[in-house]
Amino acid sequence: MVLTLMRQYDVPGMALTVVRGDSVEVLRGFGLARVADSVRVDPERTVFRVASVAKLFVAAAAVTLAEKGPLHLDENIQRYAPDLAIDDRFSEPITLHHLLTHTAGFDERMIGYAATSRGAIRPLGEYLAENLPRRGWRPGEVTGYSNHGMALAAYLVERATGIPFSEYARDSLFLGLGMASTSYLDAVAALRDEQALGHSCNGDGCSAVDEIYSHPYPVGLAYSTAADMARFLIVQLNAGRIDGESVLPAAVIGRMQAEQFTNDEDIPGM
Repeated sequence: MVLTLMRQYDVPGMALTVVRGDSVEVLRGFGLARVADSVRVDPERTVFRVASVAKLFVAAAAVTLAEKGPLHLDENIQRYAPDLAIDDRFSEPITLHHLLTHTAGFDERMIGYAATSRGAIRPLGEYLAENLPRRGWRPGEVTGYSNHGMALAAYLVERATGIPFSEYARDSLFLGLGMASTSYLDAVAALRDEQALGHSCNGDGCSAVDEIYSHPYPVGLAYSTAADMARFLIVQLNAGRIDGESVLPAAVIGRMQAEQFTNDEDIPGM
């Protein structure tokens, strides 16, 4: 089935993991990570950019800090980031809970979002101070998918810990979960030669495309392997435990997976 779908959709390579309970049932690589030099996909070593799956890492970091106390889910975020000028058209404050559930009321903003290179990515607080979108509706009213809202949640983690989000995620999340091949901003150095590239494909073949970089990097510029993502799944399925140890508080996992908001009581919520 995997190979059939790859041919159908012109996918040169992919990795697949399936977990059940606290075990990895399937961990396989298919095809090529890079067509130009025929590097094959290895589910243990091939690093993929995980795009918006990175928002799960932001949520895990923020909710963990809320559980420990430096942050509070229902506190006005201006308490933690007084350096940011939040559009004040509405009197109701924005909270971390609003940011994590995409209910802060921010419009989306794409102008100025992209960086010309990895090295040109600005510090998160500096970028957000100049580029926060306007507020289109009152917080807590409706769901509106927001890259900037989730990036702002990551910035609150920075403010609470005093270190860049990429470093906090590495030291306090990825390494604690045994995800040593997972990182922000760039693939871990030891695996860069095996990083999968994005490709543009048609019936005649595939060619690599340039990577796109963004200033609010916590929401999309993360890299991981299928093996590492299997560990993240196991932690989610087992109340924060893996390898017989508790690596995230059970309360954090419960909070992440509970329904937090719904636009209407008759439809599934976030």
